[in-house]
Amino acid sequence: MALTVSTLQYISAGVILAVGLLCGLLPMLLTRGGQPTPSNRRLFSLCNVLAAGVFLSAGFMHLLADAQQGFQDYFAAQGFDPDSKMASYPWWSLCAFTGFVLLFLIEYCAKAVHMRRQQQPHKHKHTAAGGVGRGECLESEPFVAQVVSCNDGGSQGAAKRWEYEIKEEQEQSLRKLSSYVLAVALDVHALFAGFGLGAESTLASVETILGAILAHKGTAAFALGSSFLASGVPRVHGILMVVLFS
Repeated sequence: MALTVSTLQYISAGVILAVGLLCGLLPMLLTRGGQPTPSNRRLFSLCNVLAAGVFLSAGFMHLLADAQQGFQDYFAAQGFDPDSKMASYPWWSLCAFTGFVLLFLIEYCAKAVHMRRQQQPHKHKHTAAGGVGRGECLESEPFVAQVVSCNDGGSQGAAKRWEYEIKEEQEQSLRKLSSYVLAVALDVHALFAGFGLGAESTLASVETILGAILAHKGTAAFALGSSFLASGVPRVHGILMVVLFS
């Protein structure tokens, strides 16, 4: 019995679903108590680096060829000789490199500003004897609390620990938000990839699209699962988002 296009599409959907579930749930299966074991930390790092490389290379493969063709069409429309220096110069490569460097500089500067703000000392209000009490302090940071009092000379340490806990909660919230944003972006990408697979009408085109999807489906699912695991999102929510992406 000859394999039809629709049958291959159904088989492809099942294979994609299996790969997405396996790789997306793998980070959660390799953890104990929500945290990776010491022996698995290196594996997590290598897989996340691989996923980042796959994302970057897939973007370049999709965009650089179109950009090159776009520049060629533009110079041809302007009447330039294809062998001239202006038309043959790799403008598409220069634009990609410039954009990459600009994003790197923006990220570097933003991180430097953030680290500098984190290292700025916080002002604590100390009282003399006969005031609030010996060895007590007042912390009046509006985002922390209105008043914090500590005894036995350990006031500064207690206040710093409290500030650290508040900052950890804020950073945890940002990590959770980033995980959901990543999930939405990957879901939209997977949705359009599925549309493309279903719209093909020949076996060769279905096989080509299937190969392109499987080339990055596993790494994308692993990165998504790792992101939810590291952000502290409830395990049930992470599993649901991985299933939705798959």
